[in-house]
Amino acid sequence: MAFATVAPAPAGATLLDLLIAHRAAERAFDATEGDTAEEAAAAVVSNSVLQALTDWDKPATSPSEALEALRVIRDSDQLGSATYLDAMLDAAIGYLEAEAA
Repeated sequence: MAFATVAPAPAGATLLDLLIAHRAAERAFDATEGDTAEEAAAAVVSNSVLQALTDWDKPATSPSEALEALRVIRDSDQLGSATYLDAMLDAAIGYLEAEAA
């Protein structure tokens, strides 16, 4: 996978857009195989998406968003150390609480 095929999520992106961009950036970074220029480019996208996820302060708006937020938490190798995981958990729980009300 060439990193050039992965772009940061656009302004106004939905939570699902950001989560998909996050997974794509992770895959692109993993595929760099030690190429420092590719790693640097992947890190820029990954950091911008992670910041957007960390700043996310709304509940998910659909079952798909809630499930993907939970999947990102489940699949993360950074459990306990990444602040964006708390935001994703809050988004999923907010959706589920609203649906249960």
